[in-house]
Amino acid sequence: IFSIANQVYRGLQSILSPLILALIPYMARNKDVRLFMRLFKFIMFLIIIKMLTLIVLLNFFNYHLLESLPGFENYFTLFLFTFILYAGNAFMGYPFLSNLGHAETANRSALFGAMVYIAFNGILFTVNELSVITIILSVMLSEFFIFYIRLHKTIKLVALNEKILE
Repeated sequence: IFSIANQVYRGLQSILSPLILALIPYMARNKDVRLFMRLFKFIMFLIIIKMLTLIVLLNFFNYHLLESLPGFENYFTLFLFTFILYAGNAFMGYPFLSNLGHAETANRSALFGAMVYIAFNGILFTVNELSVITIILSVMLSEFFIFYIRLHKTIKLVALNEKILE
């Protein structure tokens, strides 16, 4: 069951790849912060609406379609919320931060997220509480820390850009 939910999560990640890969050279060439932020807000809005819709539909159809997959709804719901964080991380990372000269923030946030993931799972393993749900929660926690670090830097850069354009 976990494997199915994880594959859906991986599939959702791969849907974003072409857009992110297209943004990297555009931002490197133009460094258009305003356009990027409009696109970022629009894409994140769409992703949040789609993920919430999927969660509602999953809960609605769970009684009929997923009776043979106990636990799938919980795993899938957690992965959908994690995907929202991942999408924000993917857009703020290399297309935005690295092309504005802040690749170290993108790299360090990813490294910090990996350390959080390893530490959290290490603690859970030590206290014998490692389970499928806690592994998904550790992915979500690491994505949250990456998101927080990148969002903090993005807000600073956007504010600086607004001052420059005034």
